[in-house]
Amino acid sequence: MEPHRHRGRPRRHTPGRLARDGRRARHPLTAAGKRAGADTVVAGAREVDGLVAHDDGFALLTRFADTNKWKETAAAIVRYAGGRRTWTTKLTGTASHDTSPVLDGQLTWNGTKYGAYFVVHDAGGFADGHFGDKLSYLSAKGAKLSGGWSWGCSHNEGIALHAESSGAFTSLCFDDWRSCLFVSTGIGAPDVAPMVQREQCWAGYCGGTFPGRTGDLVKSADGRYATAFSSRRAASARKNPAD
Repeated sequence: MEPHRHRGRPRRHTPGRLARDGRRARHPLTAAGKRAGADTVVAGAREVDGLVAHDDGFALLTRFADTNKWKETAAAIVRYAGGRRTWTTKLTGTASHDTSPVLDGQLTWNGTKYGAYFVVHDAGGFADGHFGDKLSYLSAKGAKLSGGWSWGCSHNEGIALHAESSGAFTSLCFDDWRSCLFVSTGIGAPDVAPMVQREQCWAGYCGGTFPGRTGDLVKSADGRYATAFSSRRAASARKNPAD
């Protein structure tokens, strides 16, 4: 199957761009949108798909080269503080038998831990060759934490992630298995998992989608959630019985 073409203190920032030499550049801005310092260039980064701004720097969800079965890139979080890289943690790659040729993901922060939600390509696991998604948690120091999952929506056609103050982060995905936008908890998500709306989805396409394959999931003071997405309202879509 073909792959998908598929925040932390509120300081304004841009997600970065590709520098002339193929590296990723981050540009610090003031609240008025003016440059606030020198650019930070992240050498070797292939994609900018999640950015958390901190008082002393930032954390970035990106991809780097990796020597894996598919010769594809690996997902990683890099942390910069005081103008220098303080840690890098790979989330996929040779060691974990999965890759990330694209991310279409999000990086969130609740003041204690990071949550990274993104697309993966299985490279030798139980779903070898197929595409799914992965949710990983990291500490403020870049150490991998328990929780999340190594395989979730298969295929994932859209991602949204909300950083809860404690416990598991809340996530949504458009899934071609269930043909809907639903609350995901990994491959073991029950058939009765909360569904936002039915959509006709299959590998590489979904009638409903988030802009750029990633969306916003916000939470009100009274505990309710809201998300926005485009939809074709496939009311008759049903879970794929073959799965």
